[in-house]
Amino acid sequence: MGRKIFMSFSNFDQRLEEKFEDFLQLGMGIRREDIFCTADRSALSTGVNFCEEIKKRMNQCDVIISLITETYLESRFCTGEAGAAYILGKRYFPLLMVPYSALNDTLLLGKEMRMLDNAYDLCAIYDELCDCNITGRISSAQFNRRMEEFLAFVEAWKGK
Repeated sequence: MGRKIFMSFSNFDQRLEEKFEDFLQLGMGIRREDIFCTADRSALSTGVNFCEEIKKRMNQCDVIISLITETYLESRFCTGEAGAAYILGKRYFPLLMVPYSALNDTLLLGKEMRMLDNAYDLCAIYDELCDCNITGRISSAQFNRRMEEFLAFVEAWKGK
């Protein structure tokens, strides 16, 4: 059985991805086993063809989430995953950590985006994941506490 969420991110942003994945799990109630992420050392078996496994996992998932940073946009592999999300017609969540103007000359231009450093957008992402049956409703107190922690991390991460 495939995982519900495929996480696309630059390896240079692994700490951001880990914190967002924690927020998905602890703040939104998404089970760890429902997230495919190459940062998880157990996600890919030794000797497996990396590109073929990525292709297979993207085909199996319900939702693709891209953490779009400057390093994401500089990576051909990452932008290739964004293109694959478009071609596969999957429910796509491009989440920005760059100004919208940084998307000029990319296939992401014109797509509705959410900002990772914006509480309103994080609430919208949660609602949309609920609508996609990726997660069920959880305590608003739990969500809000974890969202505040994630937003504090993002602010520190931006100032790194």
